[in-house]
Amino acid sequence: MLSVVPDQLHSSVSSAVTIERIAHGGYGVAHDVAGRVVFVRHAFPGELVSIRSIATPHERYSFADTVNVLRPSPDRVPAACPVADRCGGCDFQQLRLEAQRRLKLEVIREQLDRAGVGYPDFEVESLPGDTAGLRWRTRMDYQVGDNGVGLYAYHTRDVVPLPPQGCLLAADGGPTPDELAELATPGVGSIRVAVGSDATSILVDGTPVRGPKRLTQWVTYRDNHGIERRRGYQVAAAGFWQVHPGAPGVFATAVLAGLDPKPGEIALDLYCGSGLFSGALASCGVRVTGIDSAETAVSAARRNVPEAVFRRERVERASLDGSVDLVVLDPSRAGAKRAVVQAVAGLRPRGVAYVACDPAALARDLAYFAGFGYQVSSIRAFDAFPMTHHVETIVTLIPGRK
Repeated sequence: MLSVVPDQLHSSVSSAVTIERIAHGGYGVAHDVAGRVVFVRHAFPGELVSIRSIATPHERYSFADTVNVLRPSPDRVPAACPVADRCGGCDFQQLRLEAQRRLKLEVIREQLDRAGVGYPDFEVESLPGDTAGLRWRTRMDYQVGDNGVGLYAYHTRDVVPLPPQGCLLAADGGPTPDELAELATPGVGSIRVAVGSDATSILVDGTPVRGPKRLTQWVTYRDNHGIERRRGYQVAAAGFWQVHPGAPGVFATAVLAGLDPKPGEIALDLYCGSGLFSGALASCGVRVTGIDSAETAVSAARRNVPEAVFRRERVERASLDGSVDLVVLDPSRAGAKRAVVQAVAGLRPRGVAYVACDPAALARDLAYFAGFGYQVSSIRAFDAFPMTHHVETIVTLIPGRK
C-alpha cells in the first residue's frame, strides 16, 4: 500500500477510482462518480486507488494524490526512496523502468496525435550513465527548511527532508546529508551541488563555497560520419547543463545524425546555452551563429566554441535573416512558440533539429512548423530523467509541401 501525506492546499478523501490512462504531466487519468476527470499522482493505468484531493476542484476536473493502492499494476514496484511519495520529484519511482518508458512514449504520441502531427515510429531510449535509473542527476538544488535539508514537496514550498541515504537520483561525488546539514547554517535558503567531469562544486545561496566556479564537462559524441569526437565544455557551476551524464553526447550525436551537416554550411543554434550543439556542428565544418539571452551562457559558449559566433539576445526578439542551411532549436519547457517557428521557417533551412523537454509544447510547435511547410523527418526520444515523468525528444524537420 502507498501512503501519502496530505497536501496543505486542500485535503479531502474521495472514493476509489480506476486509472484509465496516463496523461501529460505524469498524472493517471480517472473519472469520479460525477463523471468529472480526475488527474491522479502516483497512480498508473489499470490501477484501482483511493485518492485525496490536493487542490480545490474545478467544475470539470480535479487533481488528487494516491492514498492507497487497492489493485496495483503488475508494473508497480516498491519505491527505492522512503520519501518518494512525498517529495515533488520522483513521481514514477513506483514503476519498473521499462514501464516508465512505455508511459512516456504514450504521452508523446498522444500529444503529437492530438496536434495532428505525422511522425515515423520511435521508442523512448535509455541513456548511458545511470544505475537502474538512479544516481544520474549531476545538478541538485537542495532547499533548507525548518526541519532540515531536502527537496520541495509537490507544488509547495514545504521541504521534505532527505532520507539517511540522501537523494537517490543525485550523482555520485556530491556531499552526504550530514555534510549538507553542516552547510545549512541559519539564514541559508538553498544549496546547489554541481558534479562535473573532474570536480564537484557546491554553492550556498548562489555563492561558491567548495570547488571551482566553472566545471569542465567532457562530451563524447559521433559526427554524421560515425567518427567519435570528444570536446570539453567549461560550464558555470551555477549555470545550465544537461543533468544526465549520458545526455550531452547522445543528444549531440542525434542532432548531427538528423541534420547530416556539410562543411561550409551555415547554421543557427537558437537557445544555444553553453554551446553544446554549436561545438558539435562546428566540428563538422559548419559556420555557426548561436543566440541565447543568458549572459553567463553566451560567455561560456564563446570560450567553448571560439570558432563560432555568439549573440546575446532573446531569440524571440532576434533578427533572423540571411542564408541559413540548418537550425537547432533547444528552447525552455515553454517551447519556441509560433513567432519563433514562423521566423525559422521563413529562413527555409534544409533541416531543423528541435530538442524538447515538454511533449505538449513540442507538439504545438511541430504543428506550427507543418503550417509553414515543414514535416517531421525523424524523431527520437530519450529517458533523460528516469524515475520522473519527464522525457527529452529530438525531432528533425525538413521542408515539405506547403
